[in-house]
Amino acid sequence: MRIFSIVFLLSLLGLLDVNAQEETVVISSRAGRSTGVDVMPYRSLQLESRIEYENGDFDQILLPAMMLRYGLTNFAEVWLEYAGFYGNENKAFAYQVNPLMIGTKVRISSPYRWLPETSLQAALSVPLVQGEEHACPAPSLLLLFDNKLLSWLNLGYNVGMEWDGTTVHPLTHFSFCFDVSLSERVGFFCENYNAFQGTDDTPMSIDDCLIGAGVNVFPHRNVQIDLYSSCSVLKTNFHVLAGIGVSWLIR
Repeated sequence: MRIFSIVFLLSLLGLLDVNAQEETVVISSRAGRSTGVDVMPYRSLQLESRIEYENGDFDQILLPAMMLRYGLTNFAEVWLEYAGFYGNENKAFAYQVNPLMIGTKVRISSPYRWLPETSLQAALSVPLVQGEEHACPAPSLLLLFDNKLLSWLNLGYNVGMEWDGTTVHPLTHFSFCFDVSLSERVGFFCENYNAFQGTDDTPMSIDDCLIGAGVNVFPHRNVQIDLYSSCSVLKTNFHVLAGIGVSWLIR
């Protein structure tokens, strides 16, 4: 908690330093399930936090989730993410720890005519508690694309694979997101997320399909607030996720 308090104080100092940030504005890495291609500017530091509620196979509240991003070069960033959640999988709410995530995002190409802007994200999840279902380090790879269709409309899409640390069969997924700029301070997005997985006994089949939407609000050039929600269109039981995220550009 002391580390989070220090980072929060630094972020407040960054918000006060408006004149020093004339060209750089906050770039959030997260809208919902989809991930943007943008890479943090060189030597910039950003803190992102979110709270989520999910009603699915069992209720859970993601609290807190913290991501720290740093611009390592003009085309690459590194990031660290921690999350814990309260869940009632065993009919009683208990606090659990998600794996610690470390990763990097590298810009591969800039947009050219109809060719999209492209980035590559690689991550490794490291379990913090032995004996949990997530038993060993697990990698993930994600290709990120973005096409600017109009001055106010972008289409982003992701294709990737991730392992959960318990099986050799990865989760293959793709998502796409329409990002609409309503004004300089307000945006809207809608997205679709699809996941596929196979086992030793069954071929690859669709595991989940989500649709979601949300809004982005910029109360300050260094602050972004996201409100979002999504629901499953495959599962017969009621499955919905809702969340709020805040991003602070520290420097």
